[in-house]
Amino acid sequence: MSRTPERLFRQILHEEESEHFPNIIPVNTPITAIMKKSGIYWPEAHRDGRLMADLASACHELLGFNAVNVPFDMTVEAEALGCELVWKEGIAATPQVMEQDREYKRILEFGDEVFSRGRFPAVLEALSRLSDRYSGTIPLISFIEGPFTLAGLVVGVNRMYKYLIKNPERAKLILDRLCGLSTAYARYQLDSGAETVIMLDPNVMGLTEQQFTEFILPVYRQFTMSIDTPLILHICGDINRVLGPISKSGFAAFSFDYPAVRVESVQGALGDKMKLIGSVPTVTHLLNGTREDVFGLSLDMIETGVDLLAPSCFTPPEAPFENVKAMIDAIDHWNRRKN
Repeated sequence: MSRTPERLFRQILHEEESEHFPNIIPVNTPITAIMKKSGIYWPEAHRDGRLMADLASACHELLGFNAVNVPFDMTVEAEALGCELVWKEGIAATPQVMEQDREYKRILEFGDEVFSRGRFPAVLEALSRLSDRYSGTIPLISFIEGPFTLAGLVVGVNRMYKYLIKNPERAKLILDRLCGLSTAYARYQLDSGAETVIMLDPNVMGLTEQQFTEFILPVYRQFTMSIDTPLILHICGDINRVLGPISKSGFAAFSFDYPAVRVESVQGALGDKMKLIGSVPTVTHLLNGTREDVFGLSLDMIETGVDLLAPSCFTPPEAPFENVKAMIDAIDHWNRRKN
């Protein structure tokens, strides 16, 4: 009996082998071409659970990526914690957090009621709707903010860097508290139907190996040990200096950013401890390249040994439809050639 994409995805995260390269793109965010084809647009689909689910479905149905993702931006947690968002006009715009200058104690004053605030309810509604639609067929993968990136949004990036150096106990207190929020949010997402969760923590890119090991690795391990589900970590940019500590984080898979990080470097540092996801550059290839650029690099990634193919980060909304679809075309070509 053939395995569904959901079952195949689960087996890959549990370190089982597959005869064919899976046609599962686990980072599958909307582009404007999908919005126009489906008639579902931002910013409404950022706020409304039904529209969020329908737009995520459209990405899967029109591109054939065999995965669905929500939410579509990186500000859900910060908004619920009281940060003011900037909603720019246009269907390609994602909400942004206004620059923060908040005293650190204020972000620690939240309880379980926080999950009734902001867009938390919309995200969980979208997950429930998508679970009803796709359960047992394709993987439903949700996103959360990593503690350090979330701290940068709600406290301020520069202030967090200062705390790391001048007040490390305060930095650890903030990261521990926000890790608790991330853990609870991930559990809510899994209870609402998500197959797994991708933690996005791009701000750790600026840390030294010592800082990462002292401040970030403990909260990653706290997070992964608190959830009995294989989890995925994504970090953008050049993080070569922290690849060693990442291998000890407890995540089942790592999504990396090529060419800032080479496949060989990730393989050498992580070995068989984590599955590799990636990595088609979002700007040089998906946005500004050609279909042939994306197709060729996708084949290179598969041949080099990634376990799942994906964009190196969220796909720019203006990326051409043909470029984005070329990833799945390359997977199909690879599998036909292997047969």
